Parts: sequence; structure tokens; C-alpha cells
Amino acid sequence: MKTGKLDTAPHCPTCDKTLDGFTSFEEHSPGPEDITVCCYCGEVLQFTEEMALEKISDEVMAELDPECRDSLMLAKNAAALYGAVSNSIKS
Repeated sequence: MKTGKLDTAPHCPTCDKTLDGFTSFEEHSPGPEDITVCCYCGEVLQFTEEMALEKISDEVMAELDPECRDSLMLAKNAAALYGAVSNSIKS
């Protein structure tokens, strides 16, 4: 597992939070076309060639193997739950 800080500071296109850190199950930093989950709102995202973030397309999601999709949905739900709990504590 590898953690680190991105050279860029992309924003989630859904919640507009800055996502400048990463944790990877593989031993590499994220690159273009890699997939991630916003830790604030749970949106499934993909890095562009410029290392910006965009919502993953339905076509790309459909091409993923079922185990990867299941893992992404678990991460998405966990992040969304974390975001909801964090927001209720701040209120």
C-alpha cells in the first residue's frame, strides 16, 4: 500500500473538495485513467490526461471486472457514510 500527496490538487467535480492526497493498494502513484473515489462525497472518479478528475463514465464502469466494481461500490458507500456523519457532527 502506498500513500502520498499528488503533485496537482484536483477538485471533485461533484462536491468541489480538493483531493490532493492518495492511498493506493498498488505501489504506484495515480496516473491518467486511474480510478478513485472522493473521500468526501463518495463519487467514483477517473483521472484525465491532465490529472484533473471527472466522473467515471458508465462505459468505463461497465468494462471493469465485477470484483473491481464491487470494491468501488464499497468504497463509495463508506465515503458517503463518512461524509454524512462528518457533516452532521459539524452542524
